[in-house]
This record gives sequence, structure tokens and C-alpha cells, in this order.
Amino acid sequence: CIDYFRDIVTEPLPIQQPSVAIFNPLVFQYFIPELAHISSLRVEITWLLNDAAQPLARPDEQSPHIFWVKPSAEAHDTSVVMFFGAANLFTYIKDDALPQPDVRKFISKGTPVRSYLMPYSQYHVVISYQDRFLNPRAFTQLVLWTNFTEPATPDVPTLISRATATLNIGWMRNETGGLEISRYDVELREESKNTTNPLPAWAVVLLSLDRSLTGQRSNDTVFINLKSSTDFRARVRACNMVGCSAWTSWASFRTSSACGDGIVLDGEECDDNNLVDLDGCSALCTTA
Repeated sequence: CIDYFRDIVTEPLPIQQPSVAIFNPLVFQYFIPELAHISSLRVEITWLLNDAAQPLARPDEQSPHIFWVKPSAEAHDTSVVMFFGAANLFTYIKDDALPQPDVRKFISKGTPVRSYLMPYSQYHVVISYQDRFLNPRAFTQLVLWTNFTEPATPDVPTLISRATATLNIGWMRNETGGLEISRYDVELREESKNTTNPLPAWAVVLLSLDRSLTGQRSNDTVFINLKSSTDFRARVRACNMVGCSAWTSWASFRTSSACGDGIVLDGEECDDNNLVDLDGCSALCTTA
């Protein structure tokens, strides 16, 4: 007969990151020295306080953030690594459209669509699990400050479509700095031959309240009421709670030609600055 079960003593789990501060991405690397009860490994991230010296700091109203990992992330005697984007803990860091691949269940207070950590904040991180005999094991506890930054500069904007009076331009965001993107600033400027006195730019601000910008890697906007057959240039920057990225370099675009504007472009055979037939250039800008 069996007189007793001898359990294995679990030592505190060494974790690679976060160890000093919470950066983006969050990287949890750990080693479970014993068999864990299936689907019992749990990570809890609880907001504690703000840095009082930071005027933009505010409480994390979604705290605590709790998730349970899939059995594949509970293997013992091997190193396990999990990556999380601090700007949205629910999703895969390489593709916002996909769920976090190592997590089987994720909850935050209020069941938000997006779950993220706050800047200038201190968090309590606890990793725990149950052993194969269902004994609780709280093996890692850390108190860490978030260390997020402004976003990286987006990719240079590109042309999606154009017409005689419109330009639809798009761009791809890059690293968010650990926070959701709160807005994009977009500038469009008509090219001027007078380099000492450039024409003013049209400024467009795209806010996360206006559209679902934060969950998208690609974004776009449309400028309307532009002059036909005209060269423009545009640039973009991304902003979050910490600050704004550098501007992208300027990208050049041109609206399509409109017959009758006096400029021969885009397959026009002629353009005599009017839409009158029988004067050598037809209303369709052909010579026939």
C-alpha cells in the first residue's frame, strides 16, 4: 500500500523579463521544474500606483489582467517563452487580427475589447500554478514599473488611389511603444516651385475616437477638393500617451489630369484649357 505522497518542493521560478521594468514587448521566459496540473498556470498583472511626478499618469481601470496558458506552455524541464504586446495583451504581437497563441483564457476588469497596460505605473506580477496533486504554487512575484516610449515612425505613406480632385494615401504603423496609438497626424502639401516660400500644408488629425486606428496596422485617409494635375507631398507621424514619433519622410503624389485644365497628362492627346469641340482639341482632349 501507499502510505503517503511525497511532493516536490518548487523553487522560485527565474524569469528573464520583466525583471527590472515592463517594456514592450513583454517577454515571459520560465522553467517549470515539475509536472504541472494541466491548464493551471496563471499570470496575474495588477496595477498598484502611478508615478506622481508624471501629469499624464492615470490608474489602470482594466486591472487586474489575468490569463491562463495553454498546456503547450506548461511543459516541465524545458524553457518556455511567451511574448505579449503591451498595447493589446489579448492579441498576437505580430498580427493584431490573431489572438495571443499561448493563452487559452484572458480576462480584464470590465471585459474590454482591448486590454493594455498604463504608462508611468507600477504593477504587481504573479505567476502561479498547481502541481499534479493540485497543490497551489505561487513561485514568482515581481513589482515592476512600466517603461513605455513614444511610437516608432510609421512607414512612408503610399498611394492607394487617386482621381482628379482626390488622393487616398495609406501607411503602415510600426512599434507602438507599448501603448495604444491615440492619433495619427497627416500633412499634405502642394508642391511649389518657390522653395523659399512653400505653400501651407493641409493638416489632418486622425483620432482613435474617430475610427479603429489602434487595432490596425495599416491606415489610410482621403484628401478631397484638390487641384487636378497637381503634385503634392505627404508625411505622417503616430502619437500615444507618452508622445509622438518623428515624421516620416515626404512622399510625392499627383492628382489625375482633368481634361480642360491646360496640362497634357495621363494619356491625353491635347489639352487647350477648355472643353470646346472643333477647335483642334476636343472636349475629350483628343485631336481626332
